[in-house]
Amino acid sequence: MIRNLGFVLFGGLLAGTAFGQSYLFLKTRTVDPVAADGAGASRTRQRAAQRLTSTGERHLIVQFESMPGSEERQELERRGARVLDYVPENALLVIAPEDLNLDGLAVRWSGPMRAEDKVSPQIGQTATFAALQDAGEFVVAFHKDVSIESARVLISSLGIVLRDNPDLAPDHLLIRATADGVMALSNWDEVAYVFPASDELTAGRPTVACAGAVTTAGTVGQYTARVGEGWDGPGLGAAQINYVFGQMTAQLPVDAARAEIVRALGEWSRVAKVTFSPGSSGTAARTINVLFGAGAHGDSYPFDGPGNVLAHTFYPAPPNPEPIAGDMHLDDAEHWRVGSDIDLYSVALHELGHALGLGHSDVPGAVMYPYYRQATSLTAEDIGAIQMLYAAAGAGDPLALSVDAPASPTTSASVTVTGTISGGASPVAVRWTSDRGMSGAATGSTPWSAAVTLQTGINNIVFTATDAQQRTASQAMNITRSDTTAPVSLAITGPTSAATFTTASSSLILSGTAADASGIRQVTWANSRGGSGIASGTTAWSAGPLALATGATTFTIRATAVSGAFAEKTLTVTYQAPSTPPAPTPPSITILSPASTYFYTSASAITFSGTASDNVGVKTVTWSTNTGKSGTATGTTGWTAAIPMVSGANYVKIQAADAAGNLGWRTVVVVKY
Repeated sequence: MIRNLGFVLFGGLLAGTAFGQSYLFLKTRTVDPVAADGAGASRTRQRAAQRLTSTGERHLIVQFESMPGSEERQELERRGARVLDYVPENALLVIAPEDLNLDGLAVRWSGPMRAEDKVSPQIGQTATFAALQDAGEFVVAFHKDVSIESARVLISSLGIVLRDNPDLAPDHLLIRATADGVMALSNWDEVAYVFPASDELTAGRPTVACAGAVTTAGTVGQYTARVGEGWDGPGLGAAQINYVFGQMTAQLPVDAARAEIVRALGEWSRVAKVTFSPGSSGTAARTINVLFGAGAHGDSYPFDGPGNVLAHTFYPAPPNPEPIAGDMHLDDAEHWRVGSDIDLYSVALHELGHALGLGHSDVPGAVMYPYYRQATSLTAEDIGAIQMLYAAAGAGDPLALSVDAPASPTTSASVTVTGTISGGASPVAVRWTSDRGMSGAATGSTPWSAAVTLQTGINNIVFTATDAQQRTASQAMNITRSDTTAPVSLAITGPTSAATFTTASSSLILSGTAADASGIRQVTWANSRGGSGIASGTTAWSAGPLALATGATTFTIRATAVSGAFAEKTLTVTYQAPSTPPAPTPPSITILSPASTYFYTSASAITFSGTASDNVGVKTVTWSTNTGKSGTATGTTGWTAAIPMVSGANYVKIQAADAAGNLGWRTVVVVKY
């Protein structure tokens, strides 16, 4: 296996940037086109890369003086170019005639990508990598205008092993190749980028490709290091961003779906100085509008139904304009779940990385790798990437005070209260005061502790931290001292009096009774997923209907007496959502003869044979070629077909169909001489 010799994603950024300059941010390097190649469009020609077919066209990066708009795109297309990608900053990747005329356009620079810019730094430094001969597993990204059939022909012509995987993105192929093979690929114009394959892809485990975040100037390629400066602008800093929930999916309880997305927001805030707050309008500036939609849903990127594209997200402003900057859209036609299958948290965590300004990582296992995977937290790779756009969480943070609530009510005349301090300038001191006229000082800093004196009844205690710059942070709490130890009576009677309950309903109503000699002041509920509320009634109480998330949720009921004493009961509810039938699977088809997927022959016809299978049965096996010939094979689970050949390249496609209309296929290229 080829060793991983390039350890820094966004390694090109280490060169730094100067304000007012327009660099090209590639993963292999940060390029100042003027310094590297000379100013203007006149210095555009470098050594032309090889092409599989002679079309008179080449892939070209065209950088403008400012962000290209619709007028620049239309003018390029009028001159014969087709726009494929946006390349930060202010550049477009196009497929264009070799004699493309750029006169009269505000072009700063134009030129092709170098071969070394197409090999991920995660694969290795070029000089060392070229000496390695062990084969490794890689993903080859082709430019969007290149047909996958042509891509397969190119791979085969170089003698590189092609690995079939039905979960690959439309412009990706999986290969097993040596260093020489990878470097040979990078010299071809059709190839956009080569990067390491994940374990899921090489092992054939199910996965889904991310379609990539978008800009108003187009999608962004895997070869791109970053897109813009993040919400905080140039330089490391902090960002305040709002979020709003639009249309939610009916496949999950609304509260559960929102909680999973908020959990993903919090994971990014945990490592970077980005603060997310609930907003009031999805069209407001600096607001991430999260919504579910199906098909055409109001932007230029309609969803495609179950499978393929799960979500798309717009990068921050710039390059995207408000109000769409940062918005995250999820396909409501997918089978969304919590903790399994298409896991909402894992997809949201990935997409929010795009909303903050990150592109796709080349590191298998990273949350931002271009194929989704079940995630619980960010990896070191993701953390390093986001901290190149924003300061690390905690760096220069303001003074913050945390207080651990002691047990209340209590019969003790004093309690020990503990807590921690973060941020601020040392030394930091903590004091406490009560509404009963008492006060004192804590010992320690982080952690700290304080012996707090109590009087009978409710004691309102205020804890205040003061740092060396006289900045303060405070937190208040109520601690009740009771003279009686008589317990409060509390019972849960509905939907059961047992400690556990299983239901197929997505909501339930809790009910019960409570009593105390001083009277019941209030009954409240809270669940293990962050929800809480006040029940109706006191001595006879009820709460609900309460939404349930799939799996186990523990509800805690608290009855608080007028005296301040309280009692708690818990009920663990397991929601087993009605099962959905498994998604239909395409037939599996194998070509046994001929054994090669690319070969030469002088025969006018070749007999193909193989096998096919499917969970609901194979209905037909058919064949077709690029020369317009087609037919039906003899047999299904075991099939044969005599297929005519014409001079030149014959692209043969063998396709199996089941009764449900699902298709599976294999292709072979036969060159007749």
